[in-house]
Amino acid sequence: MTRDEAAEEQPTRQVLEGCLAEAPLPPDDATKVRVTRAIDGDTLEFFDGTRVRLIGINTPESVDPRRPFQAYGKEASAYTKALTANQEVLYVPGQTPRDRYGRLLAWVWLTDGTFLNALLVRDGYAQVYTFADNPDHADLLLACQQEAREAGRGLWALPDYQDGQMAADMDREAITDAPRGVGEPEAAGDEPQSAAPEVIREPGVVSRGATAYVEVRTRPGDDCTISVIYKSGPSSAQGLQAKQANGAGIVSWSWKVGTRTTPGTWPVVITCGGQTVRTGVTVR
Repeated sequence: MTRDEAAEEQPTRQVLEGCLAEAPLPPDDATKVRVTRAIDGDTLEFFDGTRVRLIGINTPESVDPRRPFQAYGKEASAYTKALTANQEVLYVPGQTPRDRYGRLLAWVWLTDGTFLNALLVRDGYAQVYTFADNPDHADLLLACQQEAREAGRGLWALPDYQDGQMAADMDREAITDAPRGVGEPEAAGDEPQSAAPEVIREPGVVSRGATAYVEVRTRPGDDCTISVIYKSGPSSAQGLQAKQANGAGIVSWSWKVGTRTTPGTWPVVITCGGQTVRTGVTVR
């Protein structure tokens, strides 16, 4: 499918400026389906009841009863609804096609060929949220985020996002809730299946060349390992060796973020006594 052919189905929807000019078109094996509703900014529901989590992005919270609404959450939800509700879209599943709650993890295009995952980032309704199990299009999404941030679009016009604090809080909300083994946040109302170490100090936002730090609480004496997974793969930085929790059950790691590390939010996977918890480090 060419861009002109895709545009014939929705000729009024032309958003190919900036980073979107480099976005991929839907592949030939993409499936066309009707969206019943947008549950929130990054989650759709198809006509058959399938819930779909958009890969690679995270929008502010707007529907989870366990948390307060986050700034720009309602706007993100309304934007996705306006683009998709009762509309047909094209999608392909990610390399990891479903999360532990059965939600489909997908890349989604509007019928005019616009790449929805990237559009939401470019227009300032979402920030990049990539994981090693679904890493495709990370460079494109990061370029769209940089474009939105420089232009002050959407959530990036808010002072707390500009200084990074609200963005860091949003990352911690999403990543702490990510189901183990699959890089997407959990669905509202779902409960974890087993206990895990507790992250008591998050890495947060770290500049390239600076030192990151994380601390967890587990059972005293547990053997613990850590893996920091950047775009290029697991980090080999000094300080990420296996450790044993002390008598209070505390174990911590610190490591230097490389000066060439790709900006974005990257998973930090910690396993203690056979139980795993995920957090993340945001590199800027």
